[in-house]
Amino acid sequence: MVTLVSVPFTLLEAITAGWILGLFMCKLVSFLTVLSSTSSVLTLMCIALDRYNAICQPYKSRVLQSNKRAIQLLSAVWVISVIIALPLLYVSSLREITDIRDGKEYALCVENWYSSSQKMAFTFFVVAMTYLVPLALMVVLYARIWHYLWVKNTITSEFHQMASSAAKRKKKATQMLILVVFLFFVCWTPYHIVTIRREFPKFIDNETNRLILAFITLLAFSNSFNNPIVYAFLNGNFKQCFLATLKCKNVRHENVNCDTLHPPHGDGGEEGVN
Repeated sequence: MVTLVSVPFTLLEAITAGWILGLFMCKLVSFLTVLSSTSSVLTLMCIALDRYNAICQPYKSRVLQSNKRAIQLLSAVWVISVIIALPLLYVSSLREITDIRDGKEYALCVENWYSSSQKMAFTFFVVAMTYLVPLALMVVLYARIWHYLWVKNTITSEFHQMASSAAKRKKKATQMLILVVFLFFVCWTPYHIVTIRREFPKFIDNETNRLILAFITLLAFSNSFNNPIVYAFLNGNFKQCFLATLKCKNVRHENVNCDTLHPPHGDGGEEGVN
């Protein structure tokens, strides 16, 4: 959805003088853009929760990590995302603007709220639900995973012998956890800062600022490009099964279930985190 809806229409709006696709598409694209980004972020939050249970509570996770629970979590993600994005179907509208330089009229796709306070309240609500809460939860959960791997599960002997497979897995797992939070922070922070800044006076909605906003928006959407790389291609289990699926080469699957890609519990290493 981010690739097919959010990115191309953000680019289209940036390179054209105004919104050229009419009222229906204005409402639909606004709704789908918030829906796709919200569901993506909430899914990352669920992945963090799932990893925490798998690493720090391996025995409990055997019960928690079931198809039923996965369906419940994913259903909750989409229901919440629809609720958050739903107001955009109502408030999105076209505003006619006249260019004072040449007298031409063009339309902008904007949010038409009853009052500025309503718009500001909605903006802060979206920022909290799609950025502050997920970021805080991911930081806390991944910090607890790091503590479990490196402090509670002492690896003093392994640390002095970094060639050992267990120490290497834990080192890679730690790097991956840091990378996940870092990419989320880098991609989404500028967007939400600008989003909040636009709610205050003295923000000039000119062509230059619209281009800057388009670039920052695309940077935020790029987090969806980073996710498959971080969560999939840095996962040893996934790479083995992916190559086996494509039949590019013979791959030995030792302790890897390619039907579920579900990692073994209790090791606390790369497989457990991935």
